[in-house]
Amino acid sequence: MLKYDKYDIESPEPFLVFEFKSEGPKGVISKQVRFEMIPGLDNVFNLGFGDLKSSGEINDIVVTDNNDGEKVLATVASAIFMFFDSHPESMVHIEGSTPARIRLYQMRIARHLAEVRDEFHVVGYTNGSWHPFERGINFSAFLVSKRNN
Repeated sequence: MLKYDKYDIESPEPFLVFEFKSEGPKGVISKQVRFEMIPGLDNVFNLGFGDLKSSGEINDIVVTDNNDGEKVLATVASAIFMFFDSHPESMVHIEGSTPARIRLYQMRIARHLAEVRDEFHVVGYTNGSWHPFERGINFSAFLVSKRNN
């Protein structure tokens, strides 16, 4: 698993919902990473992530700006590792809620590509089809699966 500073996360079985607290100048903010099965697709889960609202819904549009973005993304990556530990045959669909977030996710995958490829297969969606992840190609979504599946 990637060795970066991250928050402690909690998840009850079946390890589909992970919660943690972001701490920074804006205070303590509850965050949630949620894996939801995509209807009609066997073992393909959508990754949802954002601030946890009191209603239990995720706000994936808000920009928290709590000066801990790298730590938050490392925590989301940790949740992905934990998800695959319990669901190794699954695939995870990742798509940002805004073009800026999609670009952020793509930049982080590219930055850590060697480490990511040690554990996962990553493909990106562009121009109507899926392609192996490569730096320099703008993707609109990503599909991740555990290596050795």
